[in-house]
Amino acid sequence: MKEVTVSSRLVATALITVAGIGATGVAVTYATYRDHLVKSTVDIHLTLLRDQMDNPALSTMWAGWGDTSESERSLLVHRNSWMVFWSLQYRFRVVPAHALRDVARVFMDHPGNAKFWERSRHTRIRQMRDRVDRRFFKIFEEAYGARYRDPLDSHDLVGAGA
Repeated sequence: MKEVTVSSRLVATALITVAGIGATGVAVTYATYRDHLVKSTVDIHLTLLRDQMDNPALSTMWAGWGDTSESERSLLVHRNSWMVFWSLQYRFRVVPAHALRDVARVFMDHPGNAKFWERSRHTRIRQMRDRVDRRFFKIFEEAYGARYRDPLDSHDLVGAGA
């Protein structure tokens, strides 16, 4: 009888282990798929931004940029392209947080970049998907705050994104 109990425990342990490995595999597959989806979406976004840089009149479709000159719109679109690029690098861990802080600090040293951040920050809050987006935003917001004024309070980010 004791032998059956030990054997049953081994079978149960083996089944739990196999189930755990299977669940982990599903989770990793989903995360890989989601990362691929994010990258594909960013690729499309960057193509649209490149089109707007090639033809600045296309960016007049954004009401918030309608009051800017064609050359200023080109710079805003270019700055946005960099922001998308850095966020993708950060998401896929190509650039670590400490290096991104240096990038953000240097970026905010230019008044035109800070103006871009002022114009786009609230949209970025609304578009946050997850904690990676929130951390990315916080890095740039702190760099902005260190250079120009206090950054948004953390309570402003509550409920932002997923």
